[in-house]
Amino acid sequence: MFRMLTASLVLLALGALPVAAESAQARVVRELRALGYTEITGKETWLGRYRIVATAPGQSREIVLNPYTGEVLRDYVRHIVQPKDGHRGTEPALEPPQLDDNADQSGNIGDGGADGQNSGEAGNGAGNSGNNAHE
Repeated sequence: MFRMLTASLVLLALGALPVAAESAQARVVRELRALGYTEITGKETWLGRYRIVATAPGQSREIVLNPYTGEVLRDYVRHIVQPKDGHRGTEPALEPPQLDDNADQSGNIGDGGADGQNSGEAGNGAGNSGNNAHE
């Protein structure tokens, strides 16, 4: 009886020990190195997440993990564009966002209030509506 109880307690204690498994952070760093990323830094955020920033030739990558579950919460890749002359300078330039040539880029909304909708004549009480009830 004593042997059986001792064996049960030993098995229970061994089961409570953490398994030497690879953490989610270590797995991501290993995979990034295999993909050619060289400068890899990581630290815990104030929300308790783990943020990894890595760079490879021509791109920068940011990965945010939940360190408890290993879930990838964000995986963002930025492509770095080098100037045509090959001069790197101090900071590489990021690709500018692609704009739609057909979009109205004038910044104007509506037709300037010609019909009274945007000119303050609506009298909805928001801001200076143009209606002065005290006169």
